Amino acid sequence: MAFAVPLSKPNCPDMCGNVIIPYPFGIGQECSANPSFTIDCRNFTNPKTPFLSSLDLQVLEVSLRRGIVIVNQPVSPMNCSTQQKEQSLGKSLFGTPFIFSRFYNVLIVLGCKNVVMPSWFMTIGS
Repeated sequence: MAFAVPLSKPNCPDMCGNVIIPYPFGIGQECSANPSFTIDCRNFTNPKTPFLSSLDLQVLEVSLRRGIVIVNQPVSPMNCSTQQKEQSLGKSLFGTPFIFSRFYNVLIVLGCKNVVMPSWFMTIGS
């Protein structure tokens, strides 16, 4: 006989829409390990949509086995002009327990005479 092992804290939901939310993540502050892992399950779509509350980003998948959280970074439109402007896109992960993955990120650029100069995140270890 097989038993289902709960993925969330006792008395806490483990799904938001079609996304499994395993602990240390949790739907609501009382169900997560700390505020960085709190999921807000929003009702504006059917099925419901999970958002990582601390960064206000839509969660597409949480995989504890792979150690990743896949989020959806919204499109950031910019106007085409003859002026060269440096503009920052995205969210800062400073002060969070999250880092950008070396393997799972995708950057797509569309538009007029764009130049993309990505920053590389490096870990210094002993």
